Amino acid sequence: MKSTNIILILVAAIVILLIPQSVNSQEQCNSCNNGLQTCIRCGGAGSYTCDQCGGAGGRWEICNCNNGLVNMPDGTTQVCDYCKGEGRKWHSCYNPNCSNGTAHCHFCHGQGNLVCPVCKGTGIK
Repeated sequence: MKSTNIILILVAAIVILLIPQSVNSQEQCNSCNNGLQTCIRCGGAGSYTCDQCGGAGGRWEICNCNNGLVNMPDGTTQVCDYCKGEGRKWHSCYNPNCSNGTAHCHFCHGQGNLVCPVCKGTGIK
C-alpha cells in the first residue's frame, strides 16, 4: 500500500512539473508569422529580377552588318535579313525561368514564404 502511494505521489509530481512547460510551449513563436517566414530570396514576392538579363527580359546583340544594310556581290544594297534593318537584334533571355525579366523563385516555389525553421511551421514556441 505504501509503495502504491509513493508511486502515485511520484506520478503527480511529474505531471505537476510538466504542466508549466506545456503552458510555456503555447507561447507564440517570435521568429515568424503563424509558422511562416518571408522568403529571403524574393522578399515575399514569389519572383525576383532575373539575374541573367537584369530584369530586361532579354538582350540586344549588335548585328554584323552595315547598320542594318548588306552590300550584295552585284553592288546592290539590301536590308539585312537577320536584324531586319535595325542594326541590332533582340534576343529573349536565355534563362528558361525568366518571364519578361522576372524569374519564378525556386527557393520558396513562388509562394513568397517558407516554413519557419524555429517552430517548424506550428507558430508556437
